Amino acid sequence: VVVADNLFTGRSGNIRHWMGHHNFTFIRHDVTMPLMVEVDQIYNLACPASPPHYMYNPVKTIKTSFMGTLNMLGLAKRTGARIL
Repeated sequence: VVVADNLFTGRSGNIRHWMGHHNFTFIRHDVTMPLMVEVDQIYNLACPASPPHYMYNPVKTIKTSFMGTLNMLGLAKRTGARIL
């Protein structure tokens, strides 16, 4: 499992118990930028979904949703992965 997160709304403490597991990799990454990893499945959960977060920075919310989806589609095309 590869997790990419910029921690804009999340905390690394949420995944601390997975750190060091041989089947887990954390990459601090903003999905508005292309992601160069090799994967076979993609779950795009990136979006500041809480009203205080998206009201704080609505442009970042739109960029995360749109550019993040576009970049995940590009990753899927490049790797042959399925977006689920």
